[in-house]
Amino acid sequence: MALLLLTQASCQSLTSRSGTQGQPTSVSLVRYTQARRIQLNYTKDTKRIKSWIEEYLIPKYPELVQPMIDAYDAFDHYRYGGYKDHELLEKITLVATSHRGPLYENGTDLLAHLTQFSEKACEKVIEMSKSSKSHVRFNSILSVDKDSPLALKLNLFKIVLNDKSKRVKSKAWDWIERIKFKEILPDMYNSLINEKDEELKKSGLFSYYLLKDGFYLREGSSSESKELTVVIKSGLSSRTLTLDECKSPILEKIIKEIQNNN
Repeated sequence: MALLLLTQASCQSLTSRSGTQGQPTSVSLVRYTQARRIQLNYTKDTKRIKSWIEEYLIPKYPELVQPMIDAYDAFDHYRYGGYKDHELLEKITLVATSHRGPLYENGTDLLAHLTQFSEKACEKVIEMSKSSKSHVRFNSILSVDKDSPLALKLNLFKIVLNDKSKRVKSKAWDWIERIKFKEILPDMYNSLINEKDEELKKSGLFSYYLLKDGFYLREGSSSESKELTVVIKSGLSSRTLTLDECKSPILEKIIKEIQNNN
């Protein structure tokens, strides 16, 4: 599919401080790129991607358009080539390891898909988990999904569950629950027990018990109530309960009711 990118003004300041690049100053380099056709072959959801690039990425982040399109093209060529041209993975890894949201949120999705079929893609994820940069280690977690190989997920989470970064550990706990990876529950529990930050531990226990039991009961806004969160097909459902409702078998009945009605 050919994407017609509209003419864009690209401003690269030579004197502005970090964080202000793109804002014209008295000394700036302004380049105007000509309208051109760029081939985008990513077939998973071509129409949605084309719309996202034209309506969101080009107006807001024109500097991210080319690396994102390069990644989509590399993804398609890598698949159609039988996952043999591993150099193509570099363009995907480039966006997957970025600190820019529009890049890593999409790049990690591409990489996660490839882990099902390419051992090299799995190796890239493990490399990311051992990076000296915390945002890259964070992104490694997003680079696996439910369908990624069991061995990869076990290896990855055994690494990131012991990460020195609270942000990385917190995302690991959250992602384990999101992809329903029960095989790592013992390691997840040990990671939580050893966590010294009590607030961080609470958020992790929330994910742990949702995955382990399918629900989590925690303190409510008052001493007379508790908050129940139940895993349902579409995500999560929460309800405030009285203390009497928290007792068995009433609690079990409420949980089943929530699950059946959603």
